[in-house]
Amino acid sequence: MTLYENGVVSQTALTDPTGHYSFTGVTGGTSNTYTVGITPPVGFTATLPNQGGDPTKDSNLNPATGQSTSFTIAPGATNNDIDLGLKPLPATIGDFVWKDTNGNGVQDSGEPGIPNVVVTLYVNGVVSQTTTTDPTGHYSFTGVTGGTSNTYTVGITPPVGFTATLPNQGGDPTKDSDLNPLTSQSTSFTLAPGVTNNDIDLGLKPLTSTIGDFVWNDLNHNGIQDSGEPGISGLVVSLYLNGVVSQTTTTGPNGGYSFTGVTGGTSNTYTVGVTPPVGFTATLPTQGGDPTKDSDLNPTTNQSTSFTIAPSTTINDIDLGLYSPKATIGDFVWSDTNGNGVQDSGELGIAGVTVQLVDPVSGTVVSTTVTDSGGKYLFTNLNPGSYILKVTAPAGTTFTTPLTGSTLTDSDVTSSTGSVGSTSPFSVTAGQQELTVDAGLKPLPATIGDFVWSDTNGNGVQDSGEPGIPNVVVTLYVNGVVSQTTTTDPTGHYSFTGVTGGTSNTYTVGITHHRASRRPWLIRVETRRRIQI
Repeated sequence: MTLYENGVVSQTALTDPTGHYSFTGVTGGTSNTYTVGITPPVGFTATLPNQGGDPTKDSNLNPATGQSTSFTIAPGATNNDIDLGLKPLPATIGDFVWKDTNGNGVQDSGEPGIPNVVVTLYVNGVVSQTTTTDPTGHYSFTGVTGGTSNTYTVGITPPVGFTATLPNQGGDPTKDSDLNPLTSQSTSFTLAPGVTNNDIDLGLKPLTSTIGDFVWNDLNHNGIQDSGEPGISGLVVSLYLNGVVSQTTTTGPNGGYSFTGVTGGTSNTYTVGVTPPVGFTATLPTQGGDPTKDSDLNPTTNQSTSFTIAPSTTINDIDLGLYSPKATIGDFVWSDTNGNGVQDSGELGIAGVTVQLVDPVSGTVVSTTVTDSGGKYLFTNLNPGSYILKVTAPAGTTFTTPLTGSTLTDSDVTSSTGSVGSTSPFSVTAGQQELTVDAGLKPLPATIGDFVWSDTNGNGVQDSGEPGIPNVVVTLYVNGVVSQTTTTDPTGHYSFTGVTGGTSNTYTVGITHHRASRRPWLIRVETRRRIQI
């Protein structure tokens, strides 16, 4: 405190602990004028002067000069009403309410402020002011009365879908969150008058949601999860947030999947997508009227229909049905009459032949059928995969030469054990109609023989002692045409092997007459004379 006498510093003093001061030994008199002045401490300024009409209660301090109005004092008098009122300079508190997207308690690059959040300033535990965050998430309380006698907290009511993030993370008070998750208020602090504190930041993290649930094999293609239809394991499922992949996961052993930590809210739209494995396609969507049993997968996009999810919510009915269109295998078992391995014009199918489809890995018979009256067979409703066709050759037939010419007209049986022939393994895809798996059967080769003999007594019977005739040329005719020739052996026997049997062929055997010996044969002629030939 300074006492000015006629404008010149006369004395200085300090206020006591109660704020009182006193100048003694002052020379009074009308010839002297006095003012009392102070230099306001940091954070204070002169209050309004001469208020209230009570000179013992008002302030005499001129805010413009920092001194009281001038006055005189009689010698020996005491003037104890030169009071100097100081008011704290207003302080400011702010600063930022932000969306802590990753929940780490630190204001990371790209994490936005949250607008329109109501923020409350508490002074000594009592509401002092409220304000609302601006479009960038900032707030400010101005005109705050600072001073060590006041403690402050800043609080908010987190908007729907948010909760307080981790407080006091990262070691930088300008980047952390001061919000206590238990109280939704900052830790308490003091504020000197006239000071601005712009690091009371309040981080909010989104309450997370969960999305699931099931990818299954819709065996009957009705778009509904029927009893016994299995889940499909090991498929990559993607969660799209506003059209961009947000998370991926893999279906479990039973076909289930789950996305956790999902940010809900009406500003986000989600779809769930899957890439069907080879042989599968999306089944019929939204069938049956039960959202917990239908498929949400759009066959065109392989993603679900879009949806929103409220914060802290679980949606477990985003089910994705996949269907494997069934394959068909056929077609023809025929009689390869000429044995050339090709289905020639006029060669007929063989009815009643047993045909089997076999799993090439396990050897398990998948299905069995028999050829129809035209030699046709057909296996339907087959899963995509690899198969072997096995054909049981009827008695008297064997398999023709395989893989000759076009796949449409050849025989595909490449090996046989006994009467059972097998194709090489082949594969069919979902929905494929493989109608070129044929089997050609040719008659087992027949044998024709046997004996040309000298019927000595001409009775037409092979009598004891009647010898065979060697070196006789024997000819086999098939349908009237020479097929083979041979010569009788020394005992008179002959044989034609490799003869193509079958009811469509007729056979005859002929010989060229042979002079078997020089013994004269007697032949009766019209002249009744004996002649030697």
